[in-house]
Amino acid sequence: MVTKERKIRTLSVIGILLLISLTFTGTALAADNFLVIFMYDEDEVYLNKPVARYARVSEPEPPVKSGYTFGGWYTEPECINKFDFDTRIPSKTTLYAKWIPSSSSSSGGKAEGVSDNPPSFKIPGFGAVFGIAAVVGAVFVLGRRKI
Repeated sequence: MVTKERKIRTLSVIGILLLISLTFTGTALAADNFLVIFMYDEDEVYLNKPVARYARVSEPEPPVKSGYTFGGWYTEPECINKFDFDTRIPSKTTLYAKWIPSSSSSSGGKAEGVSDNPPSFKIPGFGAVFGIAAVVGAVFVLGRRKI
């Protein structure tokens, strides 16, 4: 006859194995993808683009800023080295917009269709599975204690 304690242990072991499996799978998935972060200003993100390791990133629609002309994407905040979009992305990369003061004022703001909340790069459902596995593991540990 299967006891309640044996069922709890079995479910806990399954939960722990599932957690270990998902942890390593999630690490492998995340390690092969990186974010390219396009900065609108020094402290304002224009766009986040997930990119596979060693892939090229496509150039986004140029941003718009009142009183300035967009001068391209650069690899540092000082806008010295212009980014080459034929470059393969080996790791997380941040690019910075160069703004050139213009004599005429434009409409201002970001390019149409660009969200103020850029998408984040997450493994869907991973947090929920991790939480369930943690609860199952806690039940296993607490179930073994004699009250």
